Amino acid sequence: MKLNNKGFAISGVLYPVFILFLALVFTILSLLANRKIIFDKTRTEIMSFLDNQGAKNMPKITVKGKEITLSSLATVPNYEYNIFEGVSATKANGNPIDVSKIMFSSTPAYNPRQTGDYDIIYKVKDDNGNIATALRTVHVVDPVEYVYQYTGSKQVFIPSKAGLYLFQAWGASGADNEVSGAGGKGAYVSGMINISENNIKTKDADKAWRFWVYVGEKGDNYNSNTRERDYVFNGGGYGSKTCKESSYTGGGASDIRFIPDDYLDGNNKVIEKWDYFEGLKARIMVAGAGGSAGYQTNGGAGGGLSSKNAATSVNGAGGLGATQALSTSGGTFGRGGDSVVDNVNNNYCTDPTLSNTNGAGGGGGYFGGGGSRLVGYSYGGAGAGGSSYISGYEGCQAITSNSTQNSQNFQTTSIHSSGISFTNGQMISGENKMPTHDGRDTMTGNTGNGYVRIVLIRTIDEK
Repeated sequence: MKLNNKGFAISGVLYPVFILFLALVFTILSLLANRKIIFDKTRTEIMSFLDNQGAKNMPKITVKGKEITLSSLATVPNYEYNIFEGVSATKANGNPIDVSKIMFSSTPAYNPRQTGDYDIIYKVKDDNGNIATALRTVHVVDPVEYVYQYTGSKQVFIPSKAGLYLFQAWGASGADNEVSGAGGKGAYVSGMINISENNIKTKDADKAWRFWVYVGEKGDNYNSNTRERDYVFNGGGYGSKTCKESSYTGGGASDIRFIPDDYLDGNNKVIEKWDYFEGLKARIMVAGAGGSAGYQTNGGAGGGLSSKNAATSVNGAGGLGATQALSTSGGTFGRGGDSVVDNVNNNYCTDPTLSNTNGAGGGGGYFGGGGSRLVGYSYGGAGAGGSSYISGYEGCQAITSNSTQNSQNFQTTSIHSSGISFTNGQMISGENKMPTHDGRDTMTGNTGNGYVRIVLIRTIDEK
């Protein structure tokens, strides 16, 4: 019992000591754990500090537009997308690095004419050998395009989304003389407009941007006195208003008009006639049409800023070319001139043996080309082509918004009164090579009816 009591006494001492020991161990472990936490936090702070210090010594690449959707440029003439657009680089001190020092690589190899997704990696190295990189994704897709062919009436284009749009127009050709001459070919114009989200809707009554499209009609041979119409759609002048035998008209221009608000007559009906003067003033792009053939003469081609005087026949002078102004153009604002055959000898219209007037009308355009000027017997010269217009194109003369039909004043600037201005403008006369309607090839002048094509070239995620 004594031993047991002693043993119990010993046990009574050891248990508190053991408990104290365990408490000490846990305390030490806790301290060590706290030290590790403190150490880890300190280590993280030190590494973060070092990283920040390193970043301060690194160059930087900025990419505006991380994601771009681009139409295949295989069908977009006169445009090359700059892969460095919106890309810039700076040194660690904020000074710019020349763009020429920025390199890029892509997977797969970047080809803006081949549909697919391309991851573009930009890389730049500063003077100390430090390197920075950035990423952009380019989606090359089949073109989103809007095509307008001749219908004899106005057509409408409303932009579907924000982006860069290419506008293209081809003027119609003049009438062929089936015996002795070919009608002049139509001209080509193109330009680009960057339409933002804010511009898709106008500030006025939240109305969408809207364009009216008028596609020119090919010139015609009015070889019958039973036909009443004496002009072609969108501006071709007539060969003879009273003498329908062997009367040849000029072609109609193709144009695009910016019209956010309808034109209304006294009965609140929309005025859509191609030759309504207010509508003609709304044109922001015009492709001049070719003039009609005359007697043994080819019609004059649709022009650029101006067109040439048309060829003269054996007895009849050709029409005067068109320019950017009424005072020097053979035709009028928006319409080709008529042949003067009516003013010579109307016996040609009634005597079957003298009915071959060969009168030739001028082509439509910003200003139309002149009709044939008869000088002797009935063999009229050819009609001249009309002139073209692109808002913002150097050399064009914009008509003022307050101009009247009899007083056509012009601005000193080429920009249309709406403020819309095209970039990358191109203007090609009908006697020269121009893009085909699908943009995949070239042709010399446009033959037949006119044509209009609008392509959404690219959209950009600005983030």
